[in-house]
Amino acid sequence: MNKLIQVNIGGLVFQIDEGAYLKLDQYLSAIRRKYEQEEGGKEILNDIELRIAELFSETANAGKAIMMSDVEHVINIMGQPEAFDASEPDTSYASTGRRSSRRFFRDGENRMLGGVCSGFGAYFDIDPLWIRLLFVAVFFFGGTGLLLYIVLWIIMPEAKTTTERLEMRGERVNISNIERTIKTSTQQFTERANAFGKEVSDTFRSENVNKAKNSVGVALEETAGAIKPLFTFIFKIFVFFIVITSLAALVAISIFYFVKGLTPGDEIRYVLSHLFETARDANLALLTGLSLAAIPLAVLLVRGIKYLLNIRVSFKVFDWTMLVLWIACIVVISFIGVQLGNDFSQEGRTSTNLELGAPEAELMVVRLDPFEDDYYSRHAYFGKDWNNPVILNDDTIVFRDIDFSVVRSDDSLFHMTLLRSARGSTRDKAKTRAEKLYYPVQQQDSILLLPSSIRLGEDDLWREQEIDVLLRVPDGKTIVLERELEHFFRYNDYTDRLNDDELFNRRLVMTPSGLKPVY
Repeated sequence: MNKLIQVNIGGLVFQIDEGAYLKLDQYLSAIRRKYEQEEGGKEILNDIELRIAELFSETANAGKAIMMSDVEHVINIMGQPEAFDASEPDTSYASTGRRSSRRFFRDGENRMLGGVCSGFGAYFDIDPLWIRLLFVAVFFFGGTGLLLYIVLWIIMPEAKTTTERLEMRGERVNISNIERTIKTSTQQFTERANAFGKEVSDTFRSENVNKAKNSVGVALEETAGAIKPLFTFIFKIFVFFIVITSLAALVAISIFYFVKGLTPGDEIRYVLSHLFETARDANLALLTGLSLAAIPLAVLLVRGIKYLLNIRVSFKVFDWTMLVLWIACIVVISFIGVQLGNDFSQEGRTSTNLELGAPEAELMVVRLDPFEDDYYSRHAYFGKDWNNPVILNDDTIVFRDIDFSVVRSDDSLFHMTLLRSARGSTRDKAKTRAEKLYYPVQQQDSILLLPSSIRLGEDDLWREQEIDVLLRVPDGKTIVLERELEHFFRYNDYTDRLNDDELFNRRLVMTPSGLKPVY
């Protein structure tokens, strides 16, 4: 095994295998021979070393020494100096030297103000003029163009190095493109210097015009320079608020899952056990559902801390891991949702007719069962709510999907019809669920007691079970509907002529045209 040598490349120290060092030294020597006598050669050499150091950092960050294979990989990406012509950009790429992904930067070389628009132009490979026109249009028609520009100016870094300028345009960061970029920048600097000299000489000819132009530019630069620190401070406060909020939300989600989701007998697990067929599906749905919210919060938290502490370490592995996990959660929750939705696809109905005894007082009073209603209110986790499910302690889930209506009887007797409905993956399964609904109606002479809720057994699943209660009243018979029934009451042709005050807590007689108050 060869010994390891410490080398300094681009200001970074690496442990490198001796054989790999010799090959790298030959490679760098060839590059120096090519560029040390050229104009801008020193800057080219410096940027090449920085790029090589960046590539080696990927290996060094993993705690490994630089080996021969790493050097060959870098040479394959950067290319041999004698193989390139700086007059043309290098657009080819080997399997191990893929094209650089584009990154957002502000283009300081072609800027008019902060370089935001020219940066977008370089990223999307379009004329920055169109981006500038878009910002102007948003400013005049939407009023947010200036604020958006300032925010982007704050959060977008400026492309200062040759590597960053190449990444901004999506070009490979290799010897050819580094050389071309630096020479182009040098040429542009020379042209700007010549233009500036001409402008200075022309100042004496058109002093007033140039003063006006320069004063506008200086004013814009000074205004932007004064405003930028303020907006940077405000933006940091905003990011700090996001970090605190994300952290609090993640803690709340964790507590909710470990305290509520994993506690046997807890109401959340109890509800899920009546929604999903297996405990595995219930646990998986809860975990993935919470993860869908937790993963973006974790990304916001880490990104916010990185911004506030000015951490320069790359978080690409973390970002990609979070993205893959989030997509996996979407796939899992979608699969569970499709399975669950299939169990709601078909509806089954059953009908039960009850013949009621004739009351001795010729008066039927319909009321809710007071014992049952009091029992539910005392044993409910979620409290007594007429519009929401109520969870009991005794392995029974209770809900209030009940409709009560009064219709005309076809004979001289009181009747009651119970229409039960439920859903399932097939009509037969749905009908079986509907038949299992427990709804005990009681008659005590002239008092008709109706349960205020529907019960599900310990092993029953909730599948939109409902009960329609039809009270059939013969002509000339009198009833009293107590006020509590208004929560369930459904109007029809026999009752829609009455308002609530006329309908409840008073005597009503059935006529061929419907119920009428007895005065």
